[in-house]
Amino acid sequence: MITSPNNRKVSQAVSLKKRAFRERNRRFLVEGAGSVEEAIGNAGRLETLFHSDPADGLVERARAAGASVLRVSEGVMGRLASTVTPPGLVGVAAFLDVPLASLAVARGCVVVLHAVRDPGNAGAVLRSTDAAGGDAVVFGGTSVDVYNPKTVRASAGSMFHVPIVRGVETVPALEQLRERGMRVLATDPEGDEDLFQLDLSTPSAFLFGNEAWGLPPEVAEIAETTPPSYEAPSPHHTTPEKVVANANPNYVLALAVDQADHKWFGTWGAGLSRFDGKYWKTYTKKDGLGGNFIHTVAIDPKGTLWVGTDGGVSKFDGKNWKTYTTRDGLLNNNVFSIAFDHEGHKWFGTWKGLSKLEEP
Repeated sequence: MITSPNNRKVSQAVSLKKRAFRERNRRFLVEGAGSVEEAIGNAGRLETLFHSDPADGLVERARAAGASVLRVSEGVMGRLASTVTPPGLVGVAAFLDVPLASLAVARGCVVVLHAVRDPGNAGAVLRSTDAAGGDAVVFGGTSVDVYNPKTVRASAGSMFHVPIVRGVETVPALEQLRERGMRVLATDPEGDEDLFQLDLSTPSAFLFGNEAWGLPPEVAEIAETTPPSYEAPSPHHTTPEKVVANANPNYVLALAVDQADHKWFGTWGAGLSRFDGKYWKTYTKKDGLGGNFIHTVAIDPKGTLWVGTDGGVSKFDGKNWKTYTTRDGLLNNNVFSIAFDHEGHKWFGTWKGLSKLEEP
């Protein structure tokens, strides 16, 4: 067991928290069971796995896949990890980005990010692209480093499924995609087309801009059309511009409809928004929500709202919020899925495994 944080291999791995060392070595850190498992499944990608629990099944799987497996103390694991609560598994993997020219885009969908700065948002785009069967994500302009530890964690392993292009200028990349038969759709709050009315049967490149100021004119003008930048269909039948003006403008990753026909939209970084057919109301951590990054939203058979966040799972009885965290027995505070069984138990899929809640 390695107990010294000054161990050469540990020091080399810790240095990968800094971009300069990642670029020099073309290696990055992979934290947590989910991401490590996906890295193992990507043949030869995972080179080293640091662990603090030899009984973890992924340890033997990593060794069988050819990775160097090293057991470390909890203290060393704390140095390797970037999270407050170390996940117990930290791997070193080789870069996986590919040249733009290598993409097979004849039939599919490519997402292009221009100056997207938030690592969590970038990771969410990777997850969404993976779930939708997209062909690639292009990190253009001054977008966040895809190998930033926060981006890697937020991708939840999807970065090992979706081809990634980085280090390209946005405009030349879009021109190249267009030359290969793709049309460019730029998302914008003032978009002139309804995304849900567009014919998406032809190969398309979706262009997303910076979280604060969107797309600059010289980039947006390349697009053939500009659907409004919102993620869910309008729950009322007004124009797309009005939906964007009233709804939370961040990425919407979860949606649920309660028994009163209220629509609940979980955003990435700006809390939970509710639409009652006329007005919007947003709840954030300041209101008692566990966190502002919403992974999932669910309604139990009794009509209670449950929200999986980056700060635990929260329930709302119509008036007050109650949040369950690791202090209450939850395995991890990042809750990605929620389910209810016939006995009334609540099941929560977390970053580190499954937790069950038996309420009195």
